[in-house]
Amino acid sequence: MKKLNFSYEVEYSFSQPVTDHCYALRILPETNEEQGIYASEYKISGGNSCLENGDEVWEVSEGCGSVTGRDGFGNPLIVGRLEVPHDYFRFSVTGSGYIDRSGKGKSAESVSPVYRFPTDLTRPGDELRRFFAANQEMVQGLSKGSRDRVMAWMHLLMENFSYFSGVTGIHTTAEEALKGGSGVCQDYAHILLALLRMDGIPARYVAGMMIGEGATHAWCEAWCEGSWVSIDPTHDRKCDDNYIEVARGRDYRDCIMDRGCFKGYALQTQTVRVSVQEAQSIPVGRWRLGV
Repeated sequence: MKKLNFSYEVEYSFSQPVTDHCYALRILPETNEEQGIYASEYKISGGNSCLENGDEVWEVSEGCGSVTGRDGFGNPLIVGRLEVPHDYFRFSVTGSGYIDRSGKGKSAESVSPVYRFPTDLTRPGDELRRFFAANQEMVQGLSKGSRDRVMAWMHLLMENFSYFSGVTGIHTTAEEALKGGSGVCQDYAHILLALLRMDGIPARYVAGMMIGEGATHAWCEAWCEGSWVSIDPTHDRKCDDNYIEVARGRDYRDCIMDRGCFKGYALQTQTVRVSVQEAQSIPVGRWRLGV
């Protein structure tokens, strides 16, 4: 078990003021069976307009509004609109929580069928089907849907795929990435999702943060032996207490942490700052996993 302090901040700078800026943010980690978030605060600002939420206290100024809800996959969603002219848009979330992945994993009464089928980003093509068929012997002796089988597919991916940034983008499919032979964490996750689903194992995409990355990260959860098990194909390992989950879905598109649109003719630049650090312990009893 570890206590982690985390922060995630993104700023968009515009070459000239824009208006009617609509946004949807998935930036709020939640407590579940493996992580207990006991303190968090988010801030959203643009120009002189600002919305802040901390300790359940809301402050809203003219021209900036936001509502919280959930998307179709249960992820907390902040949706808002900044109407007044502004030349920057900034949002951040900071907080602390306990992470404990020593148990079996996250259980569920049922698994949604959507995690069994391919998406546009994970749909098998000739390359994925060739890789799947060529490695059947490597997993044949392992029980269907077992953790060992899930880990075997992940190890096979690591042996045949390399980490290299700049060769893929957010629209790159698992098929395209595997054919190219290299990519980043999003590509590792999409390829493994495709292979697991081809093997009849429900699997989902996870977006979040981890110690040592300095950026957002992506990994997978596989449904095996009655629970969701978190695995990181980029690092070829089961996720440990260094990870903080933020959003889950079928693939990257379901877990986009920020998206939006605005009115105006402007160039934009993006700056992202992510920090996850281990912290000292806090008094016991302020939180409980699974709540």
